[in-house]
Amino acid sequence: MPSSGRSSRRPRDVETHIILVVVAIVFLAALTRSTFGFGEALIGMPLLSAVVDVRFAATLIALSATFNALTILLTDWRRVEWQATWRLAAATLIGVPLGVMGVDYLPEVLIKILLAVLVIGFAIYNLFRPTLFRLRTDRAAPLFGFAAGVLGGAYVTLGPPLVIFATLRGWEPRRFRSSLQSVFFPASIFVCLNHFLYGRWNQDVFACLAVCLPAMAIGLWCGRSLNQRFSTTQFQRCVFLLLLISGMVLVTSVLMDLMA
Repeated sequence: MPSSGRSSRRPRDVETHIILVVVAIVFLAALTRSTFGFGEALIGMPLLSAVVDVRFAATLIALSATFNALTILLTDWRRVEWQATWRLAAATLIGVPLGVMGVDYLPEVLIKILLAVLVIGFAIYNLFRPTLFRLRTDRAAPLFGFAAGVLGGAYVTLGPPLVIFATLRGWEPRRFRSSLQSVFFPASIFVCLNHFLYGRWNQDVFACLAVCLPAMAIGLWCGRSLNQRFSTTQFQRCVFLLLLISGMVLVTSVLMDLMA
């Protein structure tokens, strides 16, 4: 498993404390995904990138996210809002290649700032005035799915539009958690295939994934238990806090890009 400054080293040669740190981070990411239905990359990528190569971190998170989404789907598929999520998933997959193509033409800094303002504003408004209007039907699902796909393809920021849609629909915690996976799972497969095409699937990544699997399983189980303990109001407040953190991460990313 390559570290930040020693990208040629294999997992068996890396110091034990580095492996333990990676396992702990992957556990925390799986716990977040299983508890709230999203936020895995938000937690995992910044932390992993601090101890291993960023390309290695992105590939590991993509593979673990696919495993986690599939596991949640298999255990809670009865709670998925299929009428909404098939529309979200279809529109997302249409938007992803357009985002990939458009990344060379869209002003990245401007788009990230607009997205950050939207996400932070939505989160703060709901935290202090939790009376936002609700979507009564799934008719707007393709719009949110398409926005998620474009952002995911261009800037690897798939979650916020999907989370906002699920929040506006007022889904209770278990339905929220399970329904999002039916969109994240096909999108994660697409991301993993892109990592494969770029030659990032290797022995080191899968060796590390195998070491992390027990921690991921424990994180998924614990997250499922935590999710069931939330009331809808408590759950939504936690979701808004995660969205607020997500927006702040985007702002930080923009500032780092400008400084570079």
